[in-house]
Amino acid sequence: MKHIKKSQEPEKFIKWKALENDDWKPNWDDNFQTPEKAVVHDALLKEQGYICCYCGMRITRTTSHIEHLKPRSTYPNLALEYTNLIASCQGESEEPPTVPVHCGHKKSIGTMKI
Repeated sequence: MKHIKKSQEPEKFIKWKALENDDWKPNWDDNFQTPEKAVVHDALLKEQGYICCYCGMRITRTTSHIEHLKPRSTYPNLALEYTNLIASCQGESEEPPTVPVHCGHKKSIGTMKI
């Protein structure tokens, strides 16, 4: 796993989370979309030097996803914490030839030791 020196979370992400009120709550599954998600993804890529946090493969926004270091299923309160977010390569491809599952996707199915 690559050592990542976390930067300050993007201002746009901070402002989006600060919009929380009695009628609306920022939520990973329901409303974390563009433009905020793209801004966060780009910030993660930049702070990691466009390298997968697990395998060191070169990544871009199209070849990576936002990964939770501590899984949302166990730590739902950390779902939108920038310090818990990293960028990981995609893993398995849907189209032949299929690439084996690795990195964040493999971690999510519980078979990767990190």
